Amino acid sequence: PSAIMVAVGRAARHGILLRDASALEALAGCDTVVFDKTATLTEGRPRLVRWTVAEPFQLDQILSLAASLEESASHPLARPIVEAARLRNLSWKPIPDVASLPGKGVESRIETARVRVGSPDWLGLPDPAQPGETSVGIEVDGIVVGVLFLADPVRPESRKAIERLQRAGVAVEILSGDGEPAVAEAARLLGVKFWRSRATPESKADRIRELQAQGRRVLMVGDGVNDAIALSQADASLAIASGTAVAFDCAMGAIGPDDPGLAVSALELGRRTKSIIRQNLAWAFGYNAILLPVAAGALWPFGHTLFSPTLAGAAMSISSVTVMLNSLRLLAWRTR
Repeated sequence: PSAIMVAVGRAARHGILLRDASALEALAGCDTVVFDKTATLTEGRPRLVRWTVAEPFQLDQILSLAASLEESASHPLARPIVEAARLRNLSWKPIPDVASLPGKGVESRIETARVRVGSPDWLGLPDPAQPGETSVGIEVDGIVVGVLFLADPVRPESRKAIERLQRAGVAVEILSGDGEPAVAEAARLLGVKFWRSRATPESKADRIRELQAQGRRVLMVGDGVNDAIALSQADASLAIASGTAVAFDCAMGAIGPDDPGLAVSALELGRRTKSIIRQNLAWAFGYNAILLPVAAGALWPFGHTLFSPTLAGAAMSISSVTVMLNSLRLLAWRTR
């Protein structure tokens, strides 16, 4: 208990909030880390970089349609679309009854038209995005009238975090609902070999089950509604602090919003704590296995030697004090 108490306190001081001791134990055993991409490995602030519009529509028209549906959406790509519309001083009426389909997009009716905003796959459109971009299509009454292209830079800290994991022999994967060009480019920049794009909440959880069936113990790091099932399925899970409430509810803990390296630090702290606990157990069992027989008179046949009550009391406290001091070594732990 002393080691766990110190570890949880140190984690909180460094921006890693854990629900309970079981989270530390789960983190210690993980040998595979699965990351979401948007707002986890990337800055989470996608920007509109280009667009295509079908005649007779104009950019302002499709942005207004998209903003009407996306204003109440929780997906990370919804905010930059709304912000792009505001930057152009456009006006729109928020739609109260928007249907959200995780991993696909949103849809509703605007006056008499059925409008859908989401991934090209969902709209039956080949993904036209370039490397590093994510595309969002706008469909009106079954016809795609425009495509918005968003780019989200990779966090500088993400590369360092993944390098630390790889040096420690931990496998790393990226599962993202974004399009293939954006995910492929992020994986290339980060040096991650296995990645999957257009991943739905169910397919993310399926991949984690697949890894678990191979004997892997998986840490999932995500931030959104699309990650909730995977966070629940994983052996250990951490939500990004700037993420959704659903992600928090499903995860074992939360880490600061600006550094995915804290997930790596949490895993390292879990392993360090487990090592300290094993040392404590080894010391306590070994110490008592030797001194209990001595206190019971095991040395009497050898020179009629007995342990005095004073020495026995002192020896009893030494074991507890040593275990406590060993646990307090965790106070020196720091995030890298």
